[in-house]
Amino acid sequence: MKRFTLFILCFFISIHLFAQLRKVSYDEIAKSNYPISVSFQPIFLLNNALKVDLEMQQKEKTGAFIGGLEVYTGKITILYPQESNLDETNNEDRINGIGLNLAYKLKFQKSEKLTSFYFSPGVTLRNFKLTLKGEGFYTFEQDGVEYYTYGPVEKDYPINSALFYGNLGYHKVWKTTMLLDAYLGFGYKTSTKNNEVEFSRNYNEYAYGFNFNGYAVQAGLKFGFQIK
Repeated sequence: MKRFTLFILCFFISIHLFAQLRKVSYDEIAKSNYPISVSFQPIFLLNNALKVDLEMQQKEKTGAFIGGLEVYTGKITILYPQESNLDETNNEDRINGIGLNLAYKLKFQKSEKLTSFYFSPGVTLRNFKLTLKGEGFYTFEQDGVEYYTYGPVEKDYPINSALFYGNLGYHKVWKTTMLLDAYLGFGYKTSTKNNEVEFSRNYNEYAYGFNFNGYAVQAGLKFGFQIK
């Protein structure tokens, strides 16, 4: 429910912002054969990440190439209510890692204008070190047999994931340099499975979770600058 509410909030914020921009701005024309922009997605800060996208459009053509970098770090404090844990009060889990995003943006109309509706297929690859610190399940071996037990734990788990997606969006540039990009899409995410992590935490239960597996809706807002 919280995830759905977040998506709806992003959607209505984008509609309001675009409505205001249409009153005071016009469609900017590309000044370069390959205009470049840099944008940020603030919503990723809620998930311990900073995401930056670099986009190179093709003047008088219908597309743009996108390369993105995600940096994850810090103590996990929000977005993951641990109702399913046996004891969540003293958990101090941390996440560290990076993500790389590659995508192509296909404009709906061939135009020199930087403002456009678009469809964007892409893939995001992520590599994490998830540190569980607090109460949780862990394994130990005795007489050649592996057992699970529950108690204080501090252990690192490597997690790799791949997200394949397709987004519909609107890219708006005004006053030559400022941009706003809103998108809504659908994708499939596959991640490393680990029983100790899944028994102890619920990071796999949310589409934005570090070790989630399955189909997911995604939405977001990008803010940035046209630099060329």
